[in-house]
Amino acid sequence: MSPTSGMRRLALLLAASLALLPTACASPEKSKREKRVERYGGPVIDLRAAFDPNDEESFLKNAADPRLAKVAAVVIAPLGIANARALNDRVLDLQRREAKVLACVSVHPYDGAGALEEVDRTAAAGARLLALDGSAQRFDLGDPRVLDVVARAGDRGMMVLVEGGSVSDLGAFGRIVELASRAPRTRLIVGHMGLTRFLDTAVIASLRRRPGWADNLFLDLSGTATLFARSPAVEDLQWVIRLFPDRVLFGSDFPHETTAQAIDAVGMLGLTEGEQSLIEYANGAKLLGL
Repeated sequence: MSPTSGMRRLALLLAASLALLPTACASPEKSKREKRVERYGGPVIDLRAAFDPNDEESFLKNAADPRLAKVAAVVIAPLGIANARALNDRVLDLQRREAKVLACVSVHPYDGAGALEEVDRTAAAGARLLALDGSAQRFDLGDPRVLDVVARAGDRGMMVLVEGGSVSDLGAFGRIVELASRAPRTRLIVGHMGLTRFLDTAVIASLRRRPGWADNLFLDLSGTATLFARSPAVEDLQWVIRLFPDRVLFGSDFPHETTAQAIDAVGMLGLTEGEQSLIEYANGAKLLGL
């Protein structure tokens, strides 16, 4: 073989090797991107679905989703105990009529003693959940009357859903943590996992290691899963969830999303089937004692 022929063959082999190199390098990344995550297909507990007393039909239509085992009918009470009582009676009645429904009642903390009496009344009537929304109800989370309501709810065996993702109060999470520390007997569920501030909730991993911490904070994914499922931030959200997968709960944020749409969003977060089952059912079932 002549030197020229040998050089030519070497050049061809080198060119062929270089041509194959990008394909070989890209292949693992491509398979990683395209790897299918198995979807959880079992029963679901939806802990955040707003109930409009003027449109019960829409709520019940969503509740008819065959995968729903339980769905919380959430109301937010206006100021004035008579109005709160009437609203609470609607969801308590719905709970009595519909086996899937969990009544999530509400009071306005600024109703003072009346609010505490309403917590007692609704707990005695079978309510397991109480909703508070500082933005919609226009109260200060640091007000002593809020702590009174939260503590009373815990004493009566109720869990408290606290709005944690309002666009008008994105710093609410810190004050909710303070509430949790001052009302250790009450299990608090942070709405929307803080929404655009979901990274703040990573502090729970540190709090759980502190001696004396009551470990009474939970998070619901309503709205947040849908907002970030198709975004670059999905890996950050996945990371936070995996810090404490036993603390994260499913919520649809109905009527903004149907339960089916919210389930689909959770399935797009790249979580394992087992992690999805914790969020969509097991954690809620344990919390409710089902």
